[in-house]
Amino acid sequence: MLTAIVFGAVFLTVIGALSSYTLTQNNMQSNSTAKSRGLAIAEAGLEYYRWHLAHFPNDLQNGTGQAGPYSIPYDDPEGGQTGTISLTINGNQSCGLLTSIDITSTGTPSEDPNGKRTVSARYARPTVAQYSYVLNDSVWAGDDRQILGPYHSNGGIRMDGTANSPVTSSVSSWLCTSSFGCSPSSYKAGVWGSGTNQQLWSYPKPQVDFAAISANFSSLKSTAQTYGKYFATNGSATANGPGYHLIFNSNGTFTVKKVTAVYTNLSSVSVSDSSAGEQSDYTRIKTESLVGTYTIPSDCGLIFVEDNVWVEGTITRKVTLV
Repeated sequence: MLTAIVFGAVFLTVIGALSSYTLTQNNMQSNSTAKSRGLAIAEAGLEYYRWHLAHFPNDLQNGTGQAGPYSIPYDDPEGGQTGTISLTINGNQSCGLLTSIDITSTGTPSEDPNGKRTVSARYARPTVAQYSYVLNDSVWAGDDRQILGPYHSNGGIRMDGTANSPVTSSVSSWLCTSSFGCSPSSYKAGVWGSGTNQQLWSYPKPQVDFAAISANFSSLKSTAQTYGKYFATNGSATANGPGYHLIFNSNGTFTVKKVTAVYTNLSSVSVSDSSAGEQSDYTRIKTESLVGTYTIPSDCGLIFVEDNVWVEGTITRKVTLV
């Protein structure tokens, strides 16, 4: 009798432990499933508003005209509503213009509100500012070049240097001449050369519209005059003469000096794409005078200089210099 009682107690203990373990595992699985569904719903919220911005790029109110957050039902085509999306949308401005949109999406599954998950993303229109270099003609980057950031040319690229980001060309092939180290001239792939990280090379890619960039100069000038910093043509400047010397300081300011004279001893430089033949090369500053030291506006890092510019120093934040 005693033996039966002992074995019964052991049996009940084991069964209880197994039942508790099974129940715990079941709850964990249910929680994991609910969180996975919550994450999927939250990501669907981001994708939905990405679609919305493609059609209404300046709408931060989900078409309601009211302040958020915005609650959106998440429906299964076969099973009805299976969750809820909550969107919080905030725009970021620079120089009085909308530059990017931050979206926080929270997904809550209907079967278990504890599975709520939140994800965030920032959406912005692509601009030429994404490139470290963007060129409108063919180019040869020598083996001494180290390029940090995306590199793009509307023409062909001979890349013998080191690039740590995508290198893209808008052409599938181009005529490499002696100007690019090819003798005799021969057709090459859009991007070719002895450079490293060739897995980052790709072509053909869409062209960058330089005409559109030029068309925006007048708009940038007006924006700089209103929100940023604008410097008119140096009074002593000629078509190829002096301009301004900008020195960026590590404390977030920049010093502007008016260049009053330059050395012109390098006066027989051949410019291969110029019909005017040899041109003077105004590269070395001879004399200059202080204009002032300025703080880069926190809400508009745009500086427009309507003249030649010499640039040096340390940049501590995003700045656009035109």
